[in-house]
Amino acid sequence: MLLESLALLALAASYEGQGDFGKAIEALQKILSSSENSFKEQATLNLARVYGLSNQPEKAKETLKEFIEKYKNSPFLSMAKARLNEYPS
Repeated sequence: MLLESLALLALAASYEGQGDFGKAIEALQKILSSSENSFKEQATLNLARVYGLSNQPEKAKETLKEFIEKYKNSPFLSMAKARLNEYPS
């Protein structure tokens, strides 16, 4: 499952690079719904970014809030907070 999650992260990045945000979101959501925890932090942060790129600001905000709540010790916490501040309340 670990390798599958890693492959899904790479696949999501590839889809994002091609501008296929829907498929990128699907791949990231598969990681988040799996029992494997290794890449959920990265997947959540990436999902927020892809939501923003795909004109879904409310979902991006919601995902960033979830990240901030769930990953309080993340080295990416300040980046997530800064991204959240980019969206109007």
